Amino acid sequence: TRHVDRRLFPLKVGLSMPNAPSAPAATGNQRRAVRPPPRGSMPPNDAPHPSESAATEVEALKAIEGATDVLAVVAAMREYPRFEILQYRACQLLSILTGGDAEKMSRARNAGAFEAVVLAMQTHAFSEAVQGQACLALFNLNTGADVENGFRAGKAGAVERVVAALLRHLGCASVQEKASPALYNMTCKNAANLIRAKNAGAIEALVAVLRKHATNQGVQISSIKTLMNMTGYFCTMEHRTRAINAGAIEVLVAAMTGFLESGEVQTLACRGLQNLTAEIEEHRIRAGNAGA
Repeated sequence: TRHVDRRLFPLKVGLSMPNAPSAPAATGNQRRAVRPPPRGSMPPNDAPHPSESAATEVEALKAIEGATDVLAVVAAMREYPRFEILQYRACQLLSILTGGDAEKMSRARNAGAFEAVVLAMQTHAFSEAVQGQACLALFNLNTGADVENGFRAGKAGAVERVVAALLRHLGCASVQEKASPALYNMTCKNAANLIRAKNAGAIEALVAVLRKHATNQGVQISSIKTLMNMTGYFCTMEHRTRAINAGAIEVLVAAMTGFLESGEVQTLACRGLQNLTAEIEEHRIRAGNAGA
């Protein structure tokens, strides 16, 4: 059985983002208007879903207004893929409605929640709000001991989408704080997803995040935890080698130096360095040269 260590990542439900898209106000002339997708969200030649051609965002939002079941939420995500505000709120609802409950997570999985979230991330790749809430939904949908959720997420392409979010929104701390835990949950004791993450460039992405957000304690903690998971002893030496080549030793030492008063950062960074240096003397020398 699989169990995600709740001490590493406490359950997050329904967190909002400061840059969430706002719902448009409805007017008489707008109700039948076709609204264009957010700029950069989809290729210009993509045809809208038939339902979208005669719907406004306000009308689309009615599909999830007061929703108490994941089936309605997933159905709305599929029906209105181009509406950014709907996708944002739907991802938020998936977190709220599942809330770490195994039965509800299974119901969401069977309804196609993973595929719907991945589609939202693909369609609104440049929306920090959607990317953040989608990562949070993936985190919550992969909480617990049900290994099937991780397999389904991996098969749907969720691992690759989260890595893409890490890279595309490298400078956005709120996305990084949600993407790293989502990646952790999907790769925890899941060899197939670990390989997917490695092949997608997750190790290098995490090192880049640590380097970019050197003064953000929250990002440092979540990213180090996930990097530790991807370079532990149950992973291949290739994972650790890639991390070292990307500069993981140096960013971990920098984290220890930058957060001297944080016991959590110190502990995590030390464990991360242990993963990377325990086997090869050259790596220990490199850590020493970095100031470890």
